[in-house]
Amino acid sequence: MKIKKASTTKTWATGAGHAAKTATFANLTGKLVEVGLQASSVTGDPDVTVTVTDADSVTLFTSGAQNDGTNYRFDSESHKGTPDADFNPSYFVNETLTVSIDPSADAGGSNQTLTVTVDLYIQVD
Repeated sequence: MKIKKASTTKTWATGAGHAAKTATFANLTGKLVEVGLQASSVTGDPDVTVTVTDADSVTLFTSGAQNDGTNYRFDSESHKGTPDADFNPSYFVNETLTVSIDPSADAGGSNQTLTVTVDLYIQVD
């Protein structure tokens, strides 16, 4: 099995607001099998929501509100042989994907920056 990784990192500085930011990945072909989310810890304690949509604006994945200062992995397939995966394992990608990262609050504190990295893992064979 071969996996391709597509990553984006977005930042929000104290006082710059917390509007959602997006990244677009073109020409991805395969099966979305995992989403990684790494969010730095900041005084404002924002929750971070990640949404992945396809070229037709269909939501393939949403993380729900996740705490800052933690790392998450979301899998499309259960590793226990049970139907409790984090998202539908049948999402095939043959197009553009858009990742939206939406913090719930400003970074807060003095001179702080919220940094969020999202990794998409696409099975290509």
